[in-house]
Amino acid sequence: MKKRRDDIHETPDVTYIHNPEVAHEVSDVNIKAILQFTAGLLVFAVTVHILMWLMLRTFEAREVRREEKAPPSPMALTPKERLPPEPRLQAAPGFGDDLALEGGRNLELQAPQAEYRVLRQRWEQVLRNGQKDEKTGAVTALPIEQAIKQVAAQGLPARPAAAGQKSYQQVMEIPSYPSSGRMMEMRRQ
Repeated sequence: MKKRRDDIHETPDVTYIHNPEVAHEVSDVNIKAILQFTAGLLVFAVTVHILMWLMLRTFEAREVRREEKAPPSPMALTPKERLPPEPRLQAAPGFGDDLALEGGRNLELQAPQAEYRVLRQRWEQVLRNGQKDEKTGAVTALPIEQAIKQVAAQGLPARPAAAGQKSYQQVMEIPSYPSSGRMMEMRRQ
């Protein structure tokens, strides 16, 4: 197949057109000035950061010298007075001592959450089996299912119906038609 050559798809030759006044625009970007400004800004930023770091070090050193020279204020609290009032919560180290573990195991060298796992196991055991007070023998904790059965067997106290009070089965209150639901009306079932 022969390619057809038409004038529509050809780019005309415009090499002979030349305008000497348009060869350089005055508004072109000055790369040299931009690079100089960027370098100056970088040098200034580094200088400011170094000066701020030196100022911080100077202030810290001056404060340390001031604390060493002058004793603390008589109004300052001692380390013991800074502690919160009793009872204080104890952190994890040494926490196993209060658990009364079998065999005297020390949980400080175990996994980070070992104390909490032991407490969780004991709590689940109490929830499953219940718990009795060792001194009095009274039940202090029951599993949920047993507690529900015990309350259902005893029955819950209820206030007796007053004289003249009708039971729910005898009378039912419903919104009245004339009041558009604002007033209740007693109807027998």
